Amino acid sequence: MSQTTTARHEARADKARRNQEEALEAFIANKLEIDRLLERLQALSEDHFHAEPDSVHWGHVGSLAHARDQLREIARFLGIEA
Repeated sequence: MSQTTTARHEARADKARRNQEEALEAFIANKLEIDRLLERLQALSEDHFHAEPDSVHWGHVGSLAHARDQLREIARFLGIEA
């Protein structure tokens, strides 16, 4: 192999390594955001989604069913049977 070819291979390898490192950083950042969202959802669920038993109406039911459906879609997308 010539020096030019070797230099090109090294440059491609460096670019591929940097690309993979950037992808890993982005993956971890997204995972951390999902973890924070899940914590907030769990806390909201434990507080019954701020619903007072005496004031629950069908609008609350519909909103909660919509949120459930969205979570089911996410679960299916991630390979979890919902």
